[in-house]
Amino acid sequence: MSLVSEWAVGGMAAATAAAALLACVWRSGAFSALRVEEATFGPYALLYLRAKGPVWSTAPRALHELEHMVVDDARMEHEADKALMDTIGLYYDDPSVMPANQCRCLVGYCVNTHGRTDIPGQVSDLRKLSVVKSGELRAEQLPGSRCLAVQLPFWGRLSVVVAVLRAYPLLLKEAEARLGADAAARLRAQGVLEVYRPRERRMWVALPLATRDVLLAAEAAEEQLAS
Repeated sequence: MSLVSEWAVGGMAAATAAAALLACVWRSGAFSALRVEEATFGPYALLYLRAKGPVWSTAPRALHELEHMVVDDARMEHEADKALMDTIGLYYDDPSVMPANQCRCLVGYCVNTHGRTDIPGQVSDLRKLSVVKSGELRAEQLPGSRCLAVQLPFWGRLSVVVAVLRAYPLLLKEAEARLGADAAARLRAQGVLEVYRPRERRMWVALPLATRDVLLAAEAAEEQLAS
């Protein structure tokens, strides 16, 4: 093969790789027009795991642990295939002001067990699971919450990066404009909610307008006892 031909082949390969990369970035929402809307998330029967540490490493690791615990429980394996709805992350602390090793979050599955429509009944079903009885996972009700939210495409980790770089600042700026800086800061301290729907290839970054003691009463009660 001549030198010119080698250059041509190399150029085509580079162009193909660049096009593939651009396509990934494009579908992740990096260039999508984003807007803040009001939306309601929940109510959910939530099966979740708590974690603490640097957000970028801790949340994915916690989600991986959660997936394994769910699959390892034979009673959940069937439900996971048929009835898992959304995956959520609730991030309590702002990593720009909180030391990385103190940042708290929870990751969870929003589960519809055996087709039940009553949330307390679903939570009761979940509490019978071995992984909940052992204390490895928790099951609680996450009430419906009105939120300020930004919707993005969801194509994995890159979409999460886009959410942090684009959706978070937009959401917090809108909250300040609507509610004032002090009220927006108080809401941010209550936690930011991320909702993922992989089957629909969509995700949301949301700022709940309800306080955390309403969102997860059991978690708030434990924090009060610990303080």
